[in-house]
Amino acid sequence: MFRAIGRYFRALGYLVTGRIDEARRTLSTSPAVVQATYDRVIEEKTKRIHQYKEAVGAMIAQEEKKKSALKTLTEEVTHLRKLRDGAAAMARKVVDRYQGDAEKVRQDPEYLKTQAAFKDFSSTLAEKEARCAELEEDINAFATNIGQHKVQLQNLLREIEKIRTEKHETVAEMLTAREEREISDM
Repeated sequence: MFRAIGRYFRALGYLVTGRIDEARRTLSTSPAVVQATYDRVIEEKTKRIHQYKEAVGAMIAQEEKKKSALKTLTEEVTHLRKLRDGAAAMARKVVDRYQGDAEKVRQDPEYLKTQAAFKDFSSTLAEKEARCAELEEDINAFATNIGQHKVQLQNLLREIEKIRTEKHETVAEMLTAREEREISDM
């Protein structure tokens, strides 16, 4: 007896499930439902594209930040070169003053000061030039990356336009098929 009651409830469940599935199939063939489905897909893709654009914009901002840092660093490098060249010129003046006497030149405090300044400027200059090279590599990598993402964005925009046209075509085909079915049923 319990088995019979269990089968009865199962049969009722299958009946309800079957009717719901049949209603879903009927609704999914409705042009309004298909149009709403396309609209939802287009809206989701548009949101993703906006997020993608924001990410690319952030990358562009980072690239600009690195470009300004490179510009500042380049100005510092130019200034350091001038200072280094000035220290070298001062050292040459001291050497010229002693007319090549190496022992007197090495003992001169001004010469020692200019030599120390020259070495300091040279080492700082080498560090800054290495940093400039790193920044240039980063900027080139950003430029390549951003270019690839821009192409990807264009492809995504084309895809959305394709879906929009496909939506209208599909709805029109469904309406035409329904009309033809109704005419043939008459």
